[in-house]
Amino acid sequence: SRWPCSNSALFLNVDGVLNMVDSADSVSPCGRPEQSHLRRLAKVMKQGCCLVLTSRWRLDDRYCGRLASALVRSGIPWAAQAMAATPDGQGNGSQLEQRLLEIGAWLESNTWVEHWAIVDCWDLMGIDPTIEDQFVRTDPKDGL
Repeated sequence: SRWPCSNSALFLNVDGVLNMVDSADSVSPCGRPEQSHLRRLAKVMKQGCCLVLTSRWRLDDRYCGRLASALVRSGIPWAAQAMAATPDGQGNGSQLEQRLLEIGAWLESNTWVEHWAIVDCWDLMGIDPTIEDQFVRTDPKDGL
């Protein structure tokens, strides 16, 4: 079914994007997003895109609920209805390859999406250079 947003999706990692960690392989203990990063994300979501989580935090329902509540407080009242997650366990490759396969699987299941972008601290473009125009790599020490 269609999300209450336009035909755009933003695929988002949490650690190193919404918060700051030491390296792309680091995991924050609680995934707590920085307020300034949430405000930046809210500005993007207000343009009408849905948010598709790609990090391991997407598998934690409590975390997803807390993130949706934080986005509501940041000015996105419809955040919970515009959040999704990539499927888990696509492929047998590296974590980076799996992330791209999971994004691809989500896009195949959501054919209404015409425009999409990925924000991640991992070097996904090193695995698939064709995503260059749709990929923003963050510095994990700074985040979004």
